[in-house]
Amino acid sequence: MENELKKMAEEMDFMKEVLSKQGGELAAMLQALRGLLFEVSLDSRQRQAVEGCLELRYSELLQRNVNPAFQVGFESVMELLHDCLKKPPSGYRSPSAGG
Repeated sequence: MENELKKMAEEMDFMKEVLSKQGGELAAMLQALRGLLFEVSLDSRQRQAVEGCLELRYSELLQRNVNPAFQVGFESVMELLHDCLKKPPSGYRSPSAGG
């Protein structure tokens, strides 16, 4: 019993480490994506293309029978992406504006 508890504790520590690392990676990726989308938003044709792509993917998603939690997650990210197209992330300095 004691060995099993020790093994479970080690597995939980490992999962915590992996999730923390992935969380940091996701946060960095999200910041990069937000900046990229804001840069795209400066060109109305590119912004419309990204918005059209999001709407198309959402339409395709609705045509399939997906898990409701997946749909909610997709909608949440889609809303976030739309927000990124409207305003720069906090502290963002545009490379196209000379840094």
